[in-house]
Amino acid sequence: MLNSANKNLAILRALANIRVADEVAVIEVSVPAADRATTRAGWVKPDICVITDVGFEHMRSHGGSLDNVIANKARVAVGLKTRGIFVIPEKDGVTEKLRHEILSHGDFSFRVFGYGRECDAYIIKEEFDGFSWDITANIEGMTVAYNLPLLEEYAPKASLAVLLTAFYVGADLHKAVRDYASYQQYSSSGNFYEFVHPRGRFYL
Repeated sequence: MLNSANKNLAILRALANIRVADEVAVIEVSVPAADRATTRAGWVKPDICVITDVGFEHMRSHGGSLDNVIANKARVAVGLKTRGIFVIPEKDGVTEKLRHEILSHGDFSFRVFGYGRECDAYIIKEEFDGFSWDITANIEGMTVAYNLPLLEEYAPKASLAVLLTAFYVGADLHKAVRDYASYQQYSSSGNFYEFVHPRGRFYL
């Protein structure tokens, strides 16, 4: 639901749109505070929770502290089914804190994505070709190669969270990565401009 910021109405609408024959539903939940995380996760009751990132850009809406970001995001664990799976990022100073905070809410298993070979999903090779990324990745022992039509530096790592989750819901990963080619960026991801000058041109 565009322009909803993944708040209450968007979550409830996504839940209401699940049909009897549907096997998988993907619902994005905004958790700017612990009480909202508890309420919204309780509505969804997921089998798998994915935390795509814990970044400094989130601190302002979480009380100005990275520890608050971790605590609030971990709070979605109260809605996750017992022995459900948490997909979390590999990040210095964050991963173990996040894991510890999540486990304070119950018994869960973890899958980690990042660049380290010890991760359950990791980048083997990435190359930026000017307007997209050519990526080779390992997802739970399976090697997949794909082109990601995004500009952001964080995009290759973030794509691992999607593929790792797809693996656990039984999707065909080779087919899944082919679908990346048709991905369209949303305006909320930022703006991309071409500047033309008599002495040359550049992109911003």
